[in-house]
Amino acid sequence: PVDTGSVAGVNLIAGTLYELKSDGALAPGLAESGTVSDDGLSWTFVLREGLLFSDGSPLTASDVKATIERSKADAANLYPWMVAPIVSVEAPSPTEVVIELDRQYTSLPNVLAQPAMMIMPAAGLDAGASFFDAPVSAGQYRLDAWGGSASATFVVNEHYFGDAPAIQTLEFVTIEDVNTRLAQVKSGQVDLAIDLPPSLLPQIS
Repeated sequence: PVDTGSVAGVNLIAGTLYELKSDGALAPGLAESGTVSDDGLSWTFVLREGLLFSDGSPLTASDVKATIERSKADAANLYPWMVAPIVSVEAPSPTEVVIELDRQYTSLPNVLAQPAMMIMPAAGLDAGASFFDAPVSAGQYRLDAWGGSASATFVVNEHYFGDAPAIQTLEFVTIEDVNTRLAQVKSGQVDLAIDLPPSLLPQIS
């Protein structure tokens, strides 16, 4: 089964080279531009100037390189197809990323907009598994509190390059029992519940 709560959390904190807007349109994200070679086998992405991760540390092309290389090397990666055509990633300057492919991959910008391709700091990835207890990226929100508990709090990332979201704080709470989940929505204890089974539909108005 898919842990939809964790997926939603990643969506909040993920800073990606491109972004998918609510209407499905692709827009520049951390990368202000991307160009492809005539043969379609080399993409060059130029990052925005002055990018910062949610912890205030600089975000550079070296972090993009480290992130994609980790994705390719990670045996537990659930989305290996996303990076399968990538042969190499280079960072010739702090704001320039060059991705070489083994075949034409016209959907690469779209793939780089997926939260699973969120850019993470190279230094954090070097720290190993402990980094993911308090992951850092460059999305609209940052993880403010979790610590392995049943709840996680997200607050606006003050270093986000774009417009700040309207909602300042979001709290995710894990409620294992689906009946309790629905009851807490009805009572107003929580605003939204996900993954309710169809058998509970008659109870929902």
